Amino acid sequence: MNIHWFDRYRNKVLKVIMQLLFHTNGFLYISQQTMERDPRYKAVKLMVESGQITLFNEMFRIIPKSVVAADLGKQNIRFTMLMNRIERFTLKDLFLLGKFFELDERKIFELAYKQYLQQKKQKSI
Repeated sequence: MNIHWFDRYRNKVLKVIMQLLFHTNGFLYISQQTMERDPRYKAVKLMVESGQITLFNEMFRIIPKSVVAADLGKQNIRFTMLMNRIERFTLKDLFLLGKFFELDERKIFELAYKQYLQQKKQKSI
């Protein structure tokens, strides 16, 4: 009796597929039902809302950039390069980071823009 491998694992495969969500920008990530986000994302959100965090890179004093880079699907070295040259982040990546931190697009963009202005000022000195 030859059973095709898919027939044997059909229910498991379908279960995994059902747990995956496709982001409208083409990203594939596991739904929050199957994967708990790091609680430090919420802490960053609260600090941004209270005004304790005003620059993009300040978020990574609370949550390690390696955690965020992995969740974004970037290598740590690449993510560090993007942090050092904030203008190289794509809007798609910034908005996805906003979703991780539960911040709206405008707020994450404002943090990145303020970081850009600071980096630009430091380069001109």
